[in-house]
Amino acid sequence: MINSSSKTSTTLKSSRVSNGSPLVRLFQSKIIAFALFVGLLILLIKLGFWQLYRGYDKQELEQQLAYRQQLSPLSAQDLYTTDNFEHLSGRELSITVFPTPHSLIILDNQVHQGQVGYLVFQIMAVSPKEPALLVELGFTPANLDRTQLPQILPFTQKQTLHGRLYYKHTNPVSHELLAEKNNPIRIQNLNFVQLSKLVQQPIHPIVLQAEAITFDANQQPLAKPWNPLPMPANKHFGYAMQWFSMAFALLIIGLILLKRHISNFLSFFRITRSTDEPAKEKK
Repeated sequence: MINSSSKTSTTLKSSRVSNGSPLVRLFQSKIIAFALFVGLLILLIKLGFWQLYRGYDKQELEQQLAYRQQLSPLSAQDLYTTDNFEHLSGRELSITVFPTPHSLIILDNQVHQGQVGYLVFQIMAVSPKEPALLVELGFTPANLDRTQLPQILPFTQKQTLHGRLYYKHTNPVSHELLAEKNNPIRIQNLNFVQLSKLVQQPIHPIVLQAEAITFDANQQPLAKPWNPLPMPANKHFGYAMQWFSMAFALLIIGLILLKRHISNFLSFFRITRSTDEPAKEKK
């Protein structure tokens, strides 16, 4: 009985020593590091393919936009009868509109030719029975003082506008209107549902970029940047190459470290073996 218990305690002690030995701890840490390395490598590759597929999708959309711009202009009736506004993006439109009493809308955090500013919109009536149309007047630079909002001269009379339509896709990261009830009304995202509730009037979920020149309070004309897509295909392809390059660099670093660790492990094994052999010979 006593010999059995002593043997058991000796076995437990030896297992504790072996489990807590530097070689075991080193092996466990290498396993964790390897798992993190593989996880990060897979993540970088997935991000690269995601951007690649997004680039192909945007490339197809750009081709569709180029084709639609060659078609004959739409009429107001075409706007009334459609239920798929996304397919109207890129088409030209000629329509007679009327100014509404609503304040101008300015979309924050826009960039044009290296300048940060706003896209300016005006809500125009189309027909008493139809939703209103959001007309883009153009781009204006922002003041360094955020409290100073741009003053733009809106359309004040009934007129026929000609321009190009574009459809704003929902941003999965940020899509809330976040309106500041000033004059003009500053918003962070173009959310048609929330904008309609804000002004208490239905609005078509598409924007007309009017060709007519509009001016600010200093009689400076507003620029007309044409950006129907939030990001072109070539940028997605560029981001894909960046992710793939990072994955390749990580793989090279991992292979170099793996080779170094294998050589260190073999050296450690040889030293341990060489120190153990004299001890066995003495026994």
